[in-house]
Amino acid sequence: MSSYSTVCVRKARAWFFGLYLQIEAPVKHKHYRLAVSSRKLCILKGVFPREPKKKVKGNHHTYYHLKDVSFIQHEPLLERLREIRAYERKVKKADEKKNKERAAFLKERRPTYKLDRIILQRFSYREKVRVAIENNVKRFVTG
Repeated sequence: MSSYSTVCVRKARAWFFGLYLQIEAPVKHKHYRLAVSSRKLCILKGVFPREPKKKVKGNHHTYYHLKDVSFIQHEPLLERLREIRAYERKVKKADEKKNKERAAFLKERRPTYKLDRIILQRFSYREKVRVAIENNVKRFVTG
């Protein structure tokens, strides 16, 4: 194998891995450690894994497109999920120290988040929102 072809292979791999990130990489890329909430945020925003065209055979990884990851990176909901994670650590710490008053106080003030902004982004027309809500209600009632 000549050095020219080796360089081409390296560039191709760099190009491929530059466009796609594995499931762990978006979490690190966003400086966000909780993979479960990362998946939740990806689903809420409508960002799903993609199959790369030149995927290595036998490679059973999940890839996200770099553009999708950067799209999620600037989401305000991400900050709320960080706050909720910090809150859960505080509650756990109070429980472990057997500080029941502090734990009860913290449990009453659990942080919440709203999905209004994300719903409006994904469903820009009110009719689509109404139909989606009706479908979800039917699914829960019949299922």
